[in-house]
Amino acid sequence: MQSSSFLLILYLISIYGYSFSRGFWSWPSFLVLSFCYLIFAISFFVKKKFVFGISGFEQILPFIFLLNSLLFVLLFGAVYQVGGLALDLIKYVTPLVLLFSFIFLASLTTKGNLVKLSFFGLIVVAVVLKVMVLISSPSPRIDVFDMLADGPKYLFFGKNPYSELYTQRYVGVMPDYFTYFPLAFLIFAPADFLFSDPRVTYIVGDLICIFFLYKLVVLAKSKFKTTRYLIPLIFLYYPSGSFILEQSWLDGLLFTALVVFIYLEIHAKKFKKYSFLPLALFLGIKQSLLIFLPFFLFYKKVKKTIILKALVLIVFSVLPFVLWNFYDFYHDTIKFFLDYPPRYDSITVNSFFFYTFGQDIPKVFLYLIWGAVGLLMLVRAKKTWSGFLVSVTFFLFTFYFFNKLAFIHYYFLVSLLIFLAAILRYVEESK
Repeated sequence: MQSSSFLLILYLISIYGYSFSRGFWSWPSFLVLSFCYLIFAISFFVKKKFVFGISGFEQILPFIFLLNSLLFVLLFGAVYQVGGLALDLIKYVTPLVLLFSFIFLASLTTKGNLVKLSFFGLIVVAVVLKVMVLISSPSPRIDVFDMLADGPKYLFFGKNPYSELYTQRYVGVMPDYFTYFPLAFLIFAPADFLFSDPRVTYIVGDLICIFFLYKLVVLAKSKFKTTRYLIPLIFLYYPSGSFILEQSWLDGLLFTALVVFIYLEIHAKKFKKYSFLPLALFLGIKQSLLIFLPFFLFYKKVKKTIILKALVLIVFSVLPFVLWNFYDFYHDTIKFFLDYPPRYDSITVNSFFFYTFGQDIPKVFLYLIWGAVGLLMLVRAKKTWSGFLVSVTFFLFTFYFFNKLAFIHYYFLVSLLIFLAAILRYVEESK
């Protein structure tokens, strides 16, 4: 069984597996992720708890935060930044991360308001740095940014986003695709029209996430009260966070939706009936996450009516575009991924197989692994939220690791889910 402290250590190992290589293939990255996957798999067959319980979690947490903040500063930066005031400001503000981090850690054992002041100071610094990333890299040369920036605008002017052309970024690739489900238009439209930058949505999402993470940790009956401050900051100061933000990948936003959903299900009785909304966002933007649907259906603590409402919302958002132009919708959201060639510059077992033997792993073998692990995790999904999330996370890890491509934002989501599982296990252990 995985203790909260074991999951926290697993989270740390996982981020070392891809942060330094920015998610691109390297032998050290592959070996670290392989080790992480192996010990994660073994933990399901050990009856006793790995590492320590709640006390270990509380002792490890400050160390995790310190490493996170150091890596955040060390790896801070983006690919398409241009010179100017924003880039200069980043150089002056970034050292404040370490200053506030050391003040915060030093104040953990003291009385008074210094912990809270440094906590809010770190939040302000993080927001300023994220905003400066957007300003210094206003138009990253990546298709995800173009889709999220232009898709809602096409729809506003009565055009089908799944049928339109976007900015040409890659040689030989026709940019005639919008690869997310329609709920993405709803989420990114406000930032597109107000700020002309969909990535503002991610900054708002991060603030929402740290609020609900704080509320989740408050549920833990522990004397170590500073945990409620450490956990949101660990999320906020994620290594490679600036690179992921610049590239416009939305996995962090999906994580926020899941955090809100779980909080509403666990604690907010008055608003529990609205938990289908964040669940619909979690499952209904990045269509690959629909693989989680069987887990939610089999998990007894989530009412079937909540799942049904979420699915109805997803279907109603999809249906108009299916009727508008079925082929374009199918081409962009399904066929695009089925036809996408293997990426040997990504960290996967298939890349390892290719570099070692000169060929891909047979697809049938990959399907068998996904199916076997999926069924096993479905059976092992326990009655607790942490057990449910551990099973879901291992299945997603398997799905990505044994696939034809998986880059930094794929494993970013896996790491965040491990982190959330550790938090939920900690809350359960403290009762």
